[in-house]
Amino acid sequence: MKVKAYTALLFLVGQYAISQWSTSTNPDSSLYVTPGFSQTILTFEDGSSVICGGLSDSRYAQKLDPFGYKMWPQPVEIVNNPGTFTTTICGPIGDGDGGIILWWPDDRGAEFGEFGPFNNALYMQKVDKNGTIRWQERGVEIDSVAGGMKNALAVADGAGGIILYAWESDFLRSGASMKEHTWIMRFDANGRKIWSLKLDSSTVQYGLVPRQPIEFGSRLYFTTVGGPRFLDPVSGAPQPPPVFIPHGGLVLDGTETAFDIEQTSDRYDNLGRKYREYSVTCLNSNWNPVWATPFEIRDLGYVNNFIPMHNTVLPDKVGGLFIWEPSSNDSTRRGVRLRRITRNGAHFNNDEVQIILDSARNGYGFNGRGEFGVYFAVGKAFKFDTTGKSVWPQNFTVIGDPDDAYSQVAASDNNGG
Repeated sequence: MKVKAYTALLFLVGQYAISQWSTSTNPDSSLYVTPGFSQTILTFEDGSSVICGGLSDSRYAQKLDPFGYKMWPQPVEIVNNPGTFTTTICGPIGDGDGGIILWWPDDRGAEFGEFGPFNNALYMQKVDKNGTIRWQERGVEIDSVAGGMKNALAVADGAGGIILYAWESDFLRSGASMKEHTWIMRFDANGRKIWSLKLDSSTVQYGLVPRQPIEFGSRLYFTTVGGPRFLDPVSGAPQPPPVFIPHGGLVLDGTETAFDIEQTSDRYDNLGRKYREYSVTCLNSNWNPVWATPFEIRDLGYVNNFIPMHNTVLPDKVGGLFIWEPSSNDSTRRGVRLRRITRNGAHFNNDEVQIILDSARNGYGFNGRGEFGVYFAVGKAFKFDTTGKSVWPQNFTVIGDPDDAYSQVAASDNNGG
């Protein structure tokens, strides 16, 4: 199996859109960021980013300034566990001061079978804005190796710490409990556990599927088997539910606006392709709807829903939302249309900017590749302003090898574009 490491690319754009960075894979070049696979990236409001990677027994991180230059002399080795050969990284999330907190499943002391571990621990580490490890050398233990397989989702606590929504599935090892359970907990800026709350349990393997916790409007929101839960993120105390209860997944745009995205139905377009319809409700920080009526949108993912919903919507960082939808104006070509809805409900003229791509077979159309999303046969880059006008005179090729063009990524320019 051919394994590839994918590296985040940043672009500097002047009068004309041209690539500004070397394409060398030499570790001394501007393209090379950090060792490893399973890369993750966190971009801060000032445009700087931290990119993490896992390689063999180690996890690494490197910080780039808004122009793509390395801010730390060398990638920081966050942890090294000899003999484990795991590369999984979770996060990172920001610590509120230009640093990061990340966490990972850890095989220290685990029981192994022919195809891997039967159980694991959870660990986390904090790296400050200067690239200094802040917590104990090999990480803070979130949960011990005793029991089954564990993992977690997380959100920043707003005070330099972390809130983790964790789950454990114990079905593989000798003497397993044959149960799953979930719990949520907060660690402060020094890595000390402040509170922990047990949640659901199940005797069915893969019976519990936690969703990303959200901190918004002075409430910590997450879902359980019994329905939505609301806590005080500082104390962990229960909070009364707001007037509007989310029905779908919440997408945040800063601290003042959130969008509830609820699947409403499956339909077919005029070409016979299946798509999903979603209803979008804009909420203010008091969890009250902003728009008089929700907006209806289509998911990009045809048939098997190849593109997950988080690739279909994107906050514009000024209270509005970008939406990608399938475009079927031409039966011989595939493409997408881009819509932007502002916080007051205004949107583009005719609701759309068409991005007609080439044929699905040979060009740049969306083609499913399992559950990993979509790919362009050749990578193309676009930039649009707040009105949907193309900022770059012409889109340009980013990746020329079809085997390398694996997925689409997008981000707000933090100014409505």
